[in-house]
Amino acid sequence: PALASAQVLKVRITAAGGDLPGALKQLDELLAANAKNPEAWVIKGELLARQPQASNDDVLKAYREALAVKADHAAAHAALIANHLGHRDVAAAQAQFETMRKLLPKHPQTMLYDGQLTFLKGDLPRARDIFQSLLKVMPNHLVLLQTAGAVELKLNAPGQAEALLVRAFQLEPASVATRRLLAQCYLAMGQPAKVGPALEPMLASGQADAETVTMAAQARLLLGDAAGANQLFDRAAKLKPNDPKIRTAMALSKVSKGQG
Repeated sequence: PALASAQVLKVRITAAGGDLPGALKQLDELLAANAKNPEAWVIKGELLARQPQASNDDVLKAYREALAVKADHAAAHAALIANHLGHRDVAAAQAQFETMRKLLPKHPQTMLYDGQLTFLKGDLPRARDIFQSLLKVMPNHLVLLQTAGAVELKLNAPGQAEALLVRAFQLEPASVATRRLLAQCYLAMGQPAKVGPALEPMLASGQADAETVTMAAQARLLLGDAAGANQLFDRAAKLKPNDPKIRTAMALSKVSKGQG
């Protein structure tokens, strides 16, 4: 019963069952007895990040506690970088990455974030090279496939992007990021009929953002359904009323329907 790895697994099972408060209680008990368990600290950060009432400072603190115990803990570095990127703090992500690279220069996670940060800086050819090397050793890594696909899209290679993103979709069909990127691919490839099925789950849920709704509208317009396109453009405009791209697309849609 005192085996730390078994207790960590118990926490993961509790969390996977949807009982986040129960999992955090188990985790706090584990850390009270063994505060030098870096994996437990990382899991605490992950669970806190899923709690709406938790502050991001507490999330970051948990990940940093893991690094205080084990400075080269790859998952803790990766979690911090991902957190910073999620909060659009590229400078903090870059600083954390530099620390990770010094300690773990050849680790696949280090290379993955090297590619992502290189992508954000706009050096697309180097990002492509990094991701192509990584795909040889991590062919079924969801985030890698998504980001590599995004790079190919930016490099005007939608066919190559589609091949990567279809693999990502097979791994996780519910991924919103994958579906949005696939929709971009199909628009770039002139295949609007495939856009609707890719985006339908988000549209049906009522939680699609303005960009997603706009892509669906563009596909409808290309398919000759001006009325359906107008409805979607109106929906997108309500979500993002000051977006000039959406207003321009709406105007073009109305012109194509003879409402100009």
